[in-house]
Amino acid sequence: MTNFRLRWRSRLFVTAVLLLGCFLTRSLWLAAVARAMDVSEQPRRSTDAVLVLGGGAETRPYVAAALVRAGLARKVLVPTNRLSRENREKLTPPEHSLVIGVLQTRGVSAEAIELLPTTVDSTRDEVEVLGTYLDTHATETVAVVTHDYHTRRTRMLLRTQLGDRANRVYFVAAPSDEFTQENWWRTEFGFLAYTSEILKLIVYAVRLDRWTQACLVLVMVGVIGRVVLKRRFRKATELTVSEPAGGGTNIATSSK
Repeated sequence: MTNFRLRWRSRLFVTAVLLLGCFLTRSLWLAAVARAMDVSEQPRRSTDAVLVLGGGAETRPYVAAALVRAGLARKVLVPTNRLSRENREKLTPPEHSLVIGVLQTRGVSAEAIELLPTTVDSTRDEVEVLGTYLDTHATETVAVVTHDYHTRRTRMLLRTQLGDRANRVYFVAAPSDEFTQENWWRTEFGFLAYTSEILKLIVYAVRLDRWTQACLVLVMVGVIGRVVLKRRFRKATELTVSEPAGGGTNIATSSK
């Protein structure tokens, strides 16, 4: 019992030290996590079109407009969002209408804006629509504008669903108004945005990424193997301890 308590106390102590270390260095590793989620590139090369992903009408269309005005893109692709209840009741305009309004306000001509006809309701839908566009425009390249923390999961979807067509796509990050990669955990909106995206990324990695699946299998095999070996070692130890007592009894019986 004493050894058992000592082991648990030492484990609790080590756990407490690790948690304290994580808390004291949170600014370093939380910022590193944010940078790891960002696979965007600097818009240094020209591209045929810019696709504005939904969910960020307050910043993403501004980046797309800036690319067009800088001569780095010829046109902007806008997915058609599924209408919400508020949209159907005319209480609020649909997001694609807001995006088009921002683009025109920022100097993008109506001829340079293409509203993609297929209705979308998720990032997966937007990737499918992009794949259809790339099929019908076999030589074009596309820059996808979204927030930096959204780029890694979207790239995973692109590579899974589009195959070689994903080589004609790259990402440009739009800024967030309330937080950055260096302080996202200090604001409620930043914390919710990153934690939600991290959870989605984990789910997508388990479902879509073969390397992640292989690592999970290896971990499971390792855990099961450790449990089996530990039980066998315990049984062998118990047998070793009990053998001398049995041997002594046999000696005593034979002497009689």
